[in-house]
Amino acid sequence: SKDFKATIKGIVPTMKIGGGLSGATDPTNYNEFKSEALTDIVDRARAIIVADPSKSAEQAFKDAREAWKKDTTALHKNKELFDIKTNSFLSMPTKGTAQFDRLQGAVEKDLAKVLNESDYKEPTYQGQYSDRVRQLAGMFGRTPKDIVDSARAQQGLPKLENTPTDEARAMVDTPTSAKISYVQNPPTALGLRAQITSGQRLGGTAKQRTVAVGRQLIDSMGITGVWQHPDFNYDSGYTGSGREEMGTHAARSYHYFNEALDISVLPNGRQKVEQVYQYLRKNKERFGISELFYDPDGSRGINARYGDHSNHLHVSFAGGDVSRQGGPAGNTAQSTNTAAPSGGKLSRDNIAGVMRQAGWDESLINEMSAVAMAESGGDSGIDTVKSGLDPSRSNEYSVGLFQINYKVHKPM
Repeated sequence: SKDFKATIKGIVPTMKIGGGLSGATDPTNYNEFKSEALTDIVDRARAIIVADPSKSAEQAFKDAREAWKKDTTALHKNKELFDIKTNSFLSMPTKGTAQFDRLQGAVEKDLAKVLNESDYKEPTYQGQYSDRVRQLAGMFGRTPKDIVDSARAQQGLPKLENTPTDEARAMVDTPTSAKISYVQNPPTALGLRAQITSGQRLGGTAKQRTVAVGRQLIDSMGITGVWQHPDFNYDSGYTGSGREEMGTHAARSYHYFNEALDISVLPNGRQKVEQVYQYLRKNKERFGISELFYDPDGSRGINARYGDHSNHLHVSFAGGDVSRQGGPAGNTAQSTNTAAPSGGKLSRDNIAGVMRQAGWDESLINEMSAVAMAESGGDSGIDTVKSGLDPSRSNEYSVGLFQINYKVHKPM
């Protein structure tokens, strides 16, 4: 709010703004103007993303904000923006919204124009479509798979074969599935990520900050193995699906309120996770971090107090959300399954440990962990397409540690 007031005050220096020692009040229609302005900036960013496949969401937001400032400054110079006598705005910025509406109608007829070639190829990971594809899915109320198949059809290419993730999404009604895949709150999502890079104090709710920081670690620092949150997949990174794998945590853990993340040492190495720890520690107040636990050798005293955090970093965020009233009790961070999930490269000991946690009979663990290593080499993300054993899935589609044939043993 302060940043927006500073921006508009820079455009209209004579404007009276509330909150200072002068006793002045905001313009009479300030809140309406601010709401319309932020919507317009976001619509400009969306139009930029759709029109220029090379632009990232973050860069599009920056460009949109600068374009809005330029147009708003021009309005002021023409005396069409603000009336100092009535202390009110004369017009609302809607250029971006109109631009986006025009573009939206034309885009659906020729999706390939606004997609990179890689956007409509088979995703590297199941269901992990690009941000641009998910943006278009939300825009048109369709699933990402529908968008990709339409783009392929326009290029004369066949539809992609459904993955288990696509089949699961197909069980949800289309508008809901599109909403899940879409950036659900573009102004907040883009704004928070811009705050991270600008050095500002991070706003938004604890849930929103959790997602913003997690995505920043993945996109800017190249961190993998970010999970224990329904929107983050250990292998694929941020998915926004709301359905990703989570382990068991202490009662009332921040994880259960979608306000915490775990970062595994296994795919990153101790040095890289230590860098993340120091980065988050430095920005603890700015990001609104509540808990930050990583103790690779026990020297920090964290493991003795909060459970083993030698194989993963735990970070949680808090800010008085309604869902968090009463707060978490006691040891909020301790968990029983955060070292590596399905999809990570595991040793035989890792597999045996997970089997014990899952309640396997001890007499079976030695033999079956060996079977898993023989079948998959400990790569729980492997399947017969990736391994090249059956690229076309003509005979089978076997997945995971034990190479279960999905065609024969489909989930109920």
